Amino acid sequence: APWFDKEYQELRKLRRQAERTKHISEDAFLFYKELCWQTSMLAKKKKTAYLSNIIEHAKGNTRTLYTIVNKVLDKQQVHTLPETENIAKLASDFNQFYIDKIDKIREKFQPEDTSESTHQYCETSTELFEFMPTTTDEIMEIIIESGMKCSPADMLPQQLLEGNIDSLLPTIVDLVNLSLQSGSMD
Repeated sequence: APWFDKEYQELRKLRRQAERTKHISEDAFLFYKELCWQTSMLAKKKKTAYLSNIIEHAKGNTRTLYTIVNKVLDKQQVHTLPETENIAKLASDFNQFYIDKIDKIREKFQPEDTSESTHQYCETSTELFEFMPTTTDEIMEIIIESGMKCSPADMLPQQLLEGNIDSLLPTIVDLVNLSLQSGSMD
């Protein structure tokens, strides 16, 4: 590992020596346990310093930050698309799967009695062509109101998001605004 330096290697060497003699006496065993704790704490300190340094150097580069996080969390990108020669058929099957799934969910709901309904529905032909860009204040307000929740499948863990929201917020706002600029209602 990149944070293994001379100091850490020497402490590990000393711990291994103590491990070989830990069965001789209670003092030897306690000395060994103390060295285990010191080695663990030093490894944590060195790793934290190393990761803080590379994160600081990657500040502002989202792609590099995601790569670092995935490497630290030992996440490897897995492509699980089925093998196919007909991509159009695969897309169509995928679409049909979700249409069927939604139909099954809708079937579980009781039909609504519309005879006494107080709701008035109207159709409109208004189309939205342009969205106003969002702001950091607006996104922060949405995050605060909805809470910071992450799925286990999310690439960015909740603790990392919470601890770095101030740094990540401008990037999140940029992503939302780019999505609004290039999005389509079709």
